Amino acid sequence: MARDYYAEARELARDARAAELPALGSRIDAVIADGFTASEILMGLRATLRDELPELEPFPELEARAASLLGAIDAALAS
Repeated sequence: MARDYYAEARELARDARAAELPALGSRIDAVIADGFTASEILMGLRATLRDELPELEPFPELEARAASLLGAIDAALAS
């Protein structure tokens, strides 16, 4: 089964809001909503996750999920 990057990102955005990180949730949602192509959206998600990963350190579960998604996006864009 193929990985659904958008669904994972939306779940991460929802959970970030629940963890009192509304800016991250909004950034992720904006990247998905405003992107025109799949590549543009994935590149935007990659940039957002890279920028925000240090902020997730106090939230190990969110940090791990974000890092996993970031790694998968990196691999997808490299292929």
